[in-house]
Amino acid sequence: MMRTIRGAAAFVMLFGASNFPLGAHATIVSWKVLNNNRVFLNEDNQKKFQQELCRARECSKENEDSDHLCQPYRDVLKGQYCAKDRLRKNDGVSYWIPLPESLPTAWDEYTATYGPKADYIFSKIRKIRGRAHDLPDNASCRWELIPPGPNAPENTNCAEFIGKVELDVPYKLTIHVTKPDNTIEDTSRDVLVHDIFVVALGDSYSSGEGNPHTVRGILDQGPYKSMQLDTWWDRRCHRSLFNFTSMAVGLAAIQNTLLDSPKHTFTYLNYACSGAQVKDPSPATQGEGGLLTTYAGRETLDQISYYEKLFSTDLGLGKRNAASDSKFLPAQIDQLKAMICPEGAFKKDCENMRRPDYVIMTIGGNDVGFGDIIRQALLMCNSTLSNLGHALGVSEQCAIDAVKGRLDRLARDLGSLATVLEDVKPKKVLLSEYVDLTHNEKRVSCDDFNMDRTLGPADLRIVGVGITREAAEITYRTVLLELNKVLKAAAVAHRDQGWKFVSGIERRSEIRGWCAKPSWFVTWADSSFKQGFLPDSNSQLSRTLTTGIAHPNIFAQNFAAWRIRCEFDKDGLIPAGFSQLPVDSKASCEPLQQ
Repeated sequence: MMRTIRGAAAFVMLFGASNFPLGAHATIVSWKVLNNNRVFLNEDNQKKFQQELCRARECSKENEDSDHLCQPYRDVLKGQYCAKDRLRKNDGVSYWIPLPESLPTAWDEYTATYGPKADYIFSKIRKIRGRAHDLPDNASCRWELIPPGPNAPENTNCAEFIGKVELDVPYKLTIHVTKPDNTIEDTSRDVLVHDIFVVALGDSYSSGEGNPHTVRGILDQGPYKSMQLDTWWDRRCHRSLFNFTSMAVGLAAIQNTLLDSPKHTFTYLNYACSGAQVKDPSPATQGEGGLLTTYAGRETLDQISYYEKLFSTDLGLGKRNAASDSKFLPAQIDQLKAMICPEGAFKKDCENMRRPDYVIMTIGGNDVGFGDIIRQALLMCNSTLSNLGHALGVSEQCAIDAVKGRLDRLARDLGSLATVLEDVKPKKVLLSEYVDLTHNEKRVSCDDFNMDRTLGPADLRIVGVGITREAAEITYRTVLLELNKVLKAAAVAHRDQGWKFVSGIERRSEIRGWCAKPSWFVTWADSSFKQGFLPDSNSQLSRTLTTGIAHPNIFAQNFAAWRIRCEFDKDGLIPAGFSQLPVDSKASCEPLQQ
């Protein structure tokens, strides 16, 4: 099927004009699924989320693919794109501050579940809206859905039909128009709706760390008091709607409306948690991993309780159920399993298991100690190899071997992950590579001591806090490139189980590192402004522990989302070619490595 038409014929080709002779009047019928991004509780919230994505890209000048994505919102937003209170500049680099308001979703942070499960995961009923265009003057009309939908239509008038259909059942929506001369004109559209089940698992890159929904208020009454806390989709995991999988689904849901038939709804689950690792399950790894084992979360219950007292605010600890009030969060894979069997508890042979169409992951960075290496390289003020040694808890001369040892362990743990994922029977597993944060727009390695934009606190460079060019180069070669090789090898090894390696992200980000202008990464200054600091082990607010540092900002997340939309494009979920970035010849959808 031709999935995208542009130009003057687009409307008629996409929405149809039935078989009327050239020059005769023709009523045109179009239709769409309401609230097709089902993680939002209504269509208005879905639209507001999409508007924020478009605003951010327009105002950041990172607007390579915004023309066809954001055009529907330009008339709505008019001149409101770049409000000064939403646009912050750090070292001359602009970034967008989401979100202006809370957008209710299917995720309930207090019960740590999506739901209600029966409706969100297993409901087969969807609401559609049909519209008639170019109706004759003074005509009367009657809408008809064949076969009849599961419920009586909610609204029918000449201009609009609102009713419900069942997934995977073909319908025909017809408007019978009676003209003033009593002649009858019938115009029909085929209606067919499928649902796409998307699951996100993994670490901070998949959770959206570094991109809170609202930032901490302006500091007052000393260095630690704040008018308000930063807010998240899920606080314990620092999970944000501005992660690449949520953005990919949000954009695909909008673009999917341009398809003729079938159209799709998207059911989305995200259990990713900042700091998570694979960790092959064993008694020794409980409380440490997150993906296959339990995990304390990016913010522990003790830290959240401290926040409630310090900021005199209610973060809902008293509302939490047993699952979310536990010292440790359940393993991400166990949280997923609890959702996909309609009978209740997970069983491998449960009837009508809801198989994910896509499981999308970033994982492995914490397993090899990437975040620890960055933090130690930033703060230890010694040679690069010494920094790596301190980060890994080994001597300097063993640092490189220790990284290799962790990579080897990760490769084995990814094999265990593949085995466990077989239980939930995903149709596709998309394993994303990691971004390169170590180079500037000229592909020169970052150097906090000789460049304007620093990863660490700029005013502490004078006392030796920062990352040298040598540290950036060796971190890139020893950790980042080798980590991506291990991930690609795992995807290739398990391709018979539907695994694919999502490439192209590291190459594109190599000109957008933390020192680049513009940058795709959250620096210490960015993170401390947006997220503030976490309580330390002494139950005091840390002066340095801000967890957003070195993570992809909303613009990097948007590019990774585009790579996922390439896969949606291949599977016919969005109009053909809408995932392309024509401005950059290198940014093509191929290859998504097998």
